Amino acid sequence: MTIVTSLLLMLVGYIDWSRRRIPNTLNATLFLWSLVVFFAGFGINTYQWLINIALALAITLPGYLSGRLGGGDVKLLLALSPLWPPMKMLAIFAFGVISLAMLMSLAGLSGRQASYHQRGLPLGTAVFLGAIAFLLYQNALLSL
Repeated sequence: MTIVTSLLLMLVGYIDWSRRRIPNTLNATLFLWSLVVFFAGFGINTYQWLINIALALAITLPGYLSGRLGGGDVKLLLALSPLWPPMKMLAIFAFGVISLAMLMSLAGLSGRQASYHQRGLPLGTAVFLGAIAFLLYQNALLSL
């Protein structure tokens, strides 16, 4: 389950970083995978899913309306909404935003920061980085 999710998010992260677009087919694939996990009973309950939908919209709609995020970013968080409990989804988002800020700062050292900011924020990349960081953090805690 984690491997498939990680591979799909890696593809989303790479495409979003390089093109600032998340293809609808990729979001649909991720959503179908999330539904498989949800209905197989490995994910969350319906109440948590509804909370995640509200969180996804609260997180992405202001950025979408201000032009900083694209429609694919909104669809991405909605596609992931059946996958994780609300606190884990928020932790992944927070880990991702922090990781993305560090990555964009490093990219800015080579003089490309302005062009990255003009093209919008690659939320798909942030979600991928957050998911990987959270998995590493979670595995480090389990090994203690």
